[in-house]
Amino acid sequence: MNKNWRFGASAVAVLVAALAGCGGSVGASGHGGSRTSHATTVSEPLHLARAVAGTPFALPDGERSILTADGKTLLVSDYGSATNGTLQYGDTVTPVNAATGSAGQPIKVSEGPSLLVLSPDGRTCYVETNSGVFPIDVASGKVGPVISPDSNVNAMAISPDGHTLYLADSLVSASGDSTVTAVNVSSRQLGKPIVITGSTSQPSNIAAIEISPDGRMLYLANVPLSALDSTIIPIDTATGAQGKPVQIQSPVLAALAITPDGKTLYVASVGGDSNGQSSSDVTPVSLATDTAGSPIRTGTEPDALAIAPDGGTLFVGDGKDDTVTPVTIPAGTPGLAVKVGDPVVQVVLGDNAKTLFTLTGKLLTNPYLTVTPVSLFWQPRS
Repeated sequence: MNKNWRFGASAVAVLVAALAGCGGSVGASGHGGSRTSHATTVSEPLHLARAVAGTPFALPDGERSILTADGKTLLVSDYGSATNGTLQYGDTVTPVNAATGSAGQPIKVSEGPSLLVLSPDGRTCYVETNSGVFPIDVASGKVGPVISPDSNVNAMAISPDGHTLYLADSLVSASGDSTVTAVNVSSRQLGKPIVITGSTSQPSNIAAIEISPDGRMLYLANVPLSALDSTIIPIDTATGAQGKPVQIQSPVLAALAITPDGKTLYVASVGGDSNGQSSSDVTPVSLATDTAGSPIRTGTEPDALAIAPDGGTLFVGDGKDDTVTPVTIPAGTPGLAVKVGDPVVQVVLGDNAKTLFTLTGKLLTNPYLTVTPVSLFWQPRS
């Protein structure tokens, strides 16, 4: 999503990557943060016995992304807020107690902090701003030197080894092409941009990035700005070679999530397809064959995804029904939806998969959004 139209009255997104049992590579995209969270594999998949929504707490005004390394403290980026059509940029990332919603001392970064990505070891938070991408030491709050000067990042993802950050540029060339660039986080050296070909009539637009658990493949959600159908583009991280695009019959791909075993990519899509049919659902894509499976219908507007660390449950947040729906993997069977009070912007796991944090609110009409924690109760599958 391009920065120049991210913002309504306020636009917000959340990422929680809890390494206490929910660690793994994380991608960030869309409304200022990742709508996707995935984690490393544990033992046999568990059955979700119950999910209970807790008491929501409000976040301060301004666009935000949130992540946490321990499931107890959220890091909140303040992009800014709009009053009477005038945008006032923020410049901080603030720690927030996930249990009480109380804010700690803000960390000053740079103007317009938006997307956040956490390193796999949980020690570093990468923040995209109007001046480029900066690292923050999670323990001390110290901000390091700029890693990439790119101020037009539309989506980010970090490799499982923590060495490489992938940046999708929101700027489109005159011919309709866009780019994804690999950045070495230690040396701050930029690799050769990978060009995603578009056209003047259908410019390419990378809305989200996911990376395979072994780090060998990138998966890009290409949402052409004037097309009714979108695609998933596989990229070999070693060579930059692009595989055959997987067509998803929807004009908007809202979120991506890959299973910990690397076998399936789930794609949340919103809107009608090129045939004028409604296709707001979640589509599984086999990564062995790069083919789309049968769509899973979970609600009216699925726009946020998170996968449990054992790979057995997919959580789908809905931006219109105000719900989170668990889906059994690999069967694709939706469970009982949990009401969380307002439209869901993002869902993310934390606290050893005992809590699902949901960011909720009406982005275009209410500058104050909330985090609603959902308690998860697991039991062995019979």
